[in-house]
Amino acid sequence: LFEAVAWEVCRRRGIDVVTYERGMIKETLVVERNSPACLFDLDGPWLTRRSVPLDPAEEARLDDYLDDRRHGRRTLDRFWGDAQFDDPTTAGTGRLVTLFTNLTWDSAVIGRERAFPSIQDWLSTAVDLFADRPQDTLLIRIHPAEVKLPGKQTREPMLEVIGRELGELPPNVRVIEPTDPQSSYPLMEASDLGLVYTSTTGLELALRGIPTVVAGETHYRDKGFTLDVEDPEDFRATVIRAIEDPAAVAPNQDLARRYAHLFFFEAPVASPGVEEHVQGLVRLTTDRLADLAPGVNPDVDRICDLILHDDDASTAQVA
Repeated sequence: LFEAVAWEVCRRRGIDVVTYERGMIKETLVVERNSPACLFDLDGPWLTRRSVPLDPAEEARLDDYLDDRRHGRRTLDRFWGDAQFDDPTTAGTGRLVTLFTNLTWDSAVIGRERAFPSIQDWLSTAVDLFADRPQDTLLIRIHPAEVKLPGKQTREPMLEVIGRELGELPPNVRVIEPTDPQSSYPLMEASDLGLVYTSTTGLELALRGIPTVVAGETHYRDKGFTLDVEDPEDFRATVIRAIEDPAAVAPNQDLARRYAHLFFFEAPVASPGVEEHVQGLVRLTTDRLADLAPGVNPDVDRICDLILHDDDASTAQVA
């Protein structure tokens, strides 16, 4: 909020603004000029990266990191020290579809509507759809961050939305509450189809070969490996089509992996000389100005280039 106020003042005065956001890996940053870094707009570099296969070292690097994410390592937020990796149970004999919610106050959600007016409308439509498909199971995984971020607990919990707007759920629709330590990864791996708004889970589903219907305006939308819908009718038709034949709409995993490597490793830049020893608190790890001189550290040089140059920042990120 306060950065947005400062940015608006600068915009009115014709002053360029550089924004930054944490990358998905600890102590990395994404930097953008005159656009919100938190939206991870990689359209420019993706035009080049999408046609370049990963080399064996990049493949291994990505696999190692994805395994770390699955077990809560090398992530910014670790919600569970005792996550449970149980296989999900289903109510019907048909397909298993898992819906992953977002935090309603997250910058990845606010103003990112595409197929629905709101994340609540999307959730309601999904439940209504499965009320007419009793043979299939819908699991709703409510984001643990609703309750697991100290001091940032949401005022708009999805469980209350479900109770208030949907009432009693059909027997084939089950909710996994934010306090439930069930890991999301077995849910992904057991699913025939994934439903997401803007969650990074959508990218991770595609990486596992699971067809994924994307309803919101997220950075990995329209990259060639997700099912991107435009309105409620398109959503319903796409979900039904995917349920009836998931193999026919399976994601292009090669494309998903190229994008994931760009997103996790290439677009972010390391933050040398700074250590986040406690989340939200940083300390300097160098006391020599010479460590920051041009040419000494390529990451420092890259940060300076992104701040000082008027070139397209998203393209410069992977130069």
